[in-house]
Amino acid sequence: MRKVRKVRLNPAPKPVFQAFLPDAEGDNVNRMLLRRSLLSLLHLALAFSIVGSWLPFAAHCHVLAGATVDEEFAGDCRAYVVPDQFPAVQPKLVPVLQEGVTFVGTGAVKVVSSKLEIPDPNFTRSDRGGYYGTPGVARVQWTVPPETPAGSRGWIEVKVAPMEREHGFLGSFDSKHTQVRNGKRVFREIVVHRGYLSLIGGRLLYGAIGLPVALLLHTIWWMRQLRKERPALLAPLLPPDPPKLPCTFHPNPLAEWDGYNLVLVIFSGLGVFMLGLVLWMGFISGIFVGVVLVTLSVGLFFALLMVWWMRRVVVTLKVDADSVAYARGRGPLQWITARWAEMVSVRQRTMTHKGVTHEWIEMVFPGHVKRPIYTKTILHYALVRDTVLALSAHHRP
Repeated sequence: MRKVRKVRLNPAPKPVFQAFLPDAEGDNVNRMLLRRSLLSLLHLALAFSIVGSWLPFAAHCHVLAGATVDEEFAGDCRAYVVPDQFPAVQPKLVPVLQEGVTFVGTGAVKVVSSKLEIPDPNFTRSDRGGYYGTPGVARVQWTVPPETPAGSRGWIEVKVAPMEREHGFLGSFDSKHTQVRNGKRVFREIVVHRGYLSLIGGRLLYGAIGLPVALLLHTIWWMRQLRKERPALLAPLLPPDPPKLPCTFHPNPLAEWDGYNLVLVIFSGLGVFMLGLVLWMGFISGIFVGVVLVTLSVGLFFALLMVWWMRRVVVTLKVDADSVAYARGRGPLQWITARWAEMVSVRQRTMTHKGVTHEWIEMVFPGHVKRPIYTKTILHYALVRDTVLALSAHHRP
């Protein structure tokens, strides 16, 4: 019997992005696709970051030393009082709350002035909170001293004077667009810069909170583009049906893209959900921006890990009437060859999990060397399956 011949090559290790680049046979499909994908993603991500950096949550969170900012905070003016005592305290709710609710700055921020406006003096009882409330708007002017060092942080907090003993009710000014820090309700977190480049960088960093949307939209668009171009990209690699021996079955050049896009859709969707929480809360902090960017980084890591794995499992198969040659992966191929009569077995395998049936071909070469062919790792899997099973059956009655 003819011994199995293996060709072992030791190519230099390549970066993980090389998984998208052409194989040893000179296919440049993935090089072109990678260039187009990265350029379009870069343009879209930059556009979203620039637009996000001009929104109030980013523009007011990163300021130059010496800046003075006027802004408004919307919220609910609340009075916690027993229902039987509400008629007695109702006439003084508005003036007491306007006088008792103030805003203070901590850290690098100083509040110049604050005024609470209550357009509607009619307080209504809340069914869930046990309080009487009405909408209010706080107009706050705050500033950062010119001598403040770069990187300093400050917070704008609401301060409510005691009212229960003197006026018979407990007042507050609450909003969902806040965050609790050290037991106090924070309406704005500020980072100080001393140069325009640093300021632009800080605002772009906060504007990067929109990157999940950019990544999700780009990935969905790119998947649609690949679907449109797939027939033209795969046509030169598809074998004739029925195949003319000898014949080469090529790996799917888009296999890495399929796995890469799937992982990015999942993680960018998670980032969009987190962005939705930011929009719902109306408050953003450096910690939350970091969490979103870390989430996207983890998603990119797993996407590249998927690319690396797909690069290792794609299959190239050469068959003729007497023998078969099998190679796995991209780049310089390491072939394992054998005559059909020498093959231990060639059979179709299936596995059903939660109602989904997975199918693959298991080829056992001499020496009981098992080599699988999965549906996503080679082009025209059905034709490959029928061809190898027929040739194996012909030589192994």
